Amino acid sequence: MAGTDMDVDKVAAQAMHRLTWRLRLTRAALIIERAAGAFWPMTALTLVGLAALRIGPLTGLPQAWVLGIFGVFGLVWIALVVLGFRRFEWPSALNARDRMDRSLPGRPLETLNDTQAIGTGDLGARSLWARHLARMADAADRSRAARPLVRLSGRDRWALRLVALLLFTGAMIFGRSDPVQSLVQSLQPPAPVLATGPSWEGWAEPPAYTGRPSVYLNEVVGQTLDLPQGTTVTLRVYGATDAAKLTETVSGADTAITPDESGLAQIDFVVTRSGDVTLNPPTGEAAGFTVAMIPDQIPEVEISGEITRTVQGQFQMPFAASDDYGVTGGEVSITLDLDAVDRRHGLVLDPEPRQGLTLDLPLPFTRDLASFEETVVEDLAEHPWAGLPVTITLTVTDDLTQEGTFTVDATPLPGKRFFDTTAGAIAEMRRDLLWNRENADRVEMILKAITWELEANWDDKP
Repeated sequence: MAGTDMDVDKVAAQAMHRLTWRLRLTRAALIIERAAGAFWPMTALTLVGLAALRIGPLTGLPQAWVLGIFGVFGLVWIALVVLGFRRFEWPSALNARDRMDRSLPGRPLETLNDTQAIGTGDLGARSLWARHLARMADAADRSRAARPLVRLSGRDRWALRLVALLLFTGAMIFGRSDPVQSLVQSLQPPAPVLATGPSWEGWAEPPAYTGRPSVYLNEVVGQTLDLPQGTTVTLRVYGATDAAKLTETVSGADTAITPDESGLAQIDFVVTRSGDVTLNPPTGEAAGFTVAMIPDQIPEVEISGEITRTVQGQFQMPFAASDDYGVTGGEVSITLDLDAVDRRHGLVLDPEPRQGLTLDLPLPFTRDLASFEETVVEDLAEHPWAGLPVTITLTVTDDLTQEGTFTVDATPLPGKRFFDTTAGAIAEMRRDLLWNRENADRVEMILKAITWELEANWDDKP
């Protein structure tokens, strides 16, 4: 009997030993849950404070205001920390065991720590108890450590923690200030403004589509700058601007220094040619630089192969386009070349007015737009000009709205190919009727002629 009791105790002890790490992880999950519930107000306030330092709203405020704001913030933060420690309850090993036991059917952990209440003198009862413990041990072995369930919606009904997280995330992505540096600058007294006289600053901002960086002009005084066409030059003159003078030959416009009410003068002009820029401040030496303008090339386009038709009769035209910074768009214009039309039969009459065709040029989505080849594919088989000579003009544009063109004169507009003579004749009559409605009588007569005893007079072969 004593041996049986020792086996029962050994089974329970071994089962609980195997659960040691799972119980420890469950206890850690309980610590996370209770810490989140107790300290979430302090965490949210900390995130808001870091976001404010990242954005830097306190920079420039009076030092007394900054100290007052930091004092109030610090007192509230300390109060929330104290409140968090008062709410926090350290979970015990018994709490961890109960948490994991409640997730299992039959509460096997509680059974493994229990003892036989009745029938201890009966060998059969003790054997039954030993089997029950063995089944509970197997059930406990299949258990898993509990995961932390952080549910704060009941404690934070206004979702303030989410607002704080949103502010913190936005500040980390879009903010420009270093939090530590912003804190130090906010607490420092404002530096005295020294009377250093007038000063100036300048920037050259190339068009965004060029991909070139901005140039800080104060660092390139006396140098030659290679700037793309369309670059915007901005000059700012501070202090006594009445005596300042600007001379530039790069924009072709009249530029003058006109200060505003605060005394700040800003001049903007666009580079349209090569030339010089010279700024004479009220005091000090003149500052200037030479601009060598990089012209924006006109985009180019051409047909790179033969104009054909597909099996279904679709218009197919390969082309190649290029530009120094990339093509932004293009189109194909198709007009009837009336002088090249064979004016016989149904085309003797003058055609009724009809607008030309305009198709968009396809642009690649995944390749460089500076140089590419594509193919225009369009179903024009039912157009009245199908099979007639047309003029095709390709036009491409760039970011500077410059246009490059390529023209093909007197080329047949591809259409469907008919192997059945009757179908081909009907298509031709349709073309004649769309050419001019006065062809209606002629079309009617020809249709009657070709459909008279159709099976006897026409062969199915082309």
